[in-house]
Amino acid sequence: MNRNVLIVLAGSLLTAIIVGLIAQSALKSDPAPAVSSSVEKTQILVAAAAIPEGKKVEKTDLKWQEWPSDALFPGVIEKGGDSITPDDVIGLRTKRSFDPEEPFLESGVVATESKNVLTAKLDKNKRAMAIDVSAESMVGGFLVPGDYVDVIMTYKVKIDRDANQEVKNTVQSLASEVILQNLRVLAIDQLAEPAAEDKGKVGRTVTLEVDVKQQQILALAGTLGDLHLALRGAGDDQIIDTNTETTTDVTIGKTLNKVTELQKTKRSTSDTVRVISNSGIVDRAVYE
Repeated sequence: MNRNVLIVLAGSLLTAIIVGLIAQSALKSDPAPAVSSSVEKTQILVAAAAIPEGKKVEKTDLKWQEWPSDALFPGVIEKGGDSITPDDVIGLRTKRSFDPEEPFLESGVVATESKNVLTAKLDKNKRAMAIDVSAESMVGGFLVPGDYVDVIMTYKVKIDRDANQEVKNTVQSLASEVILQNLRVLAIDQLAEPAAEDKGKVGRTVTLEVDVKQQQILALAGTLGDLHLALRGAGDDQIIDTNTETTTDVTIGKTLNKVTELQKTKRSTSDTVRVISNSGIVDRAVYE
């Protein structure tokens, strides 16, 4: 073998050895920080396995698990604490699902003997009310239980033939308005839990969580016109004042608006009174 080749190989080998020694030395000089064993811990109640929504809680569904004392948060059930005990939640139904080893919260259960999942999901003083929907009126089928929506009503307005021009400039026959905001979707048809693949479902009915006043509004709106649902973004709970807003066929239809203005102009220039004198001369007076 050529002498020069041997020299190059030997140099490369020596370089590799030096780099390895440097790396090893760096790792030894900067060891990973040891986890302090002095962190104070407690035990909290967690789900022993996945617990579905609406299930009656059994003893085998729960277990104690170590938890850092400085990481406690409101609602957790601490062993030996002042909150409720496991015996207090046994036999109650879950208002939502729990993942394995997820902290079990006081707010996650409700006292009810009903086997109906919706009765466990409803918040205090709330009602469940279903409305008829189609794919077009339920965001193309992208809704899943747990989403929040606004309800929009589109309806026909009867305008008298002798209505004044201000009325006709406002609406011709159709109007639309947001009647309810930020309502929780409880179920789609008989599905009260999102599917495993978290996909939406096109249903015939959507059940919404409403209060007493909202259920009256929803019932009346269903007889007045068509209802549509608008999906809200995650975490968006803003309520917008829509009382002063009006959306009609005139306000969004540029052609219809133009026609209305032209008709108004035509009427204002054609309102005339014709006077015929004895001499046969015709006088015209224009009243705007």
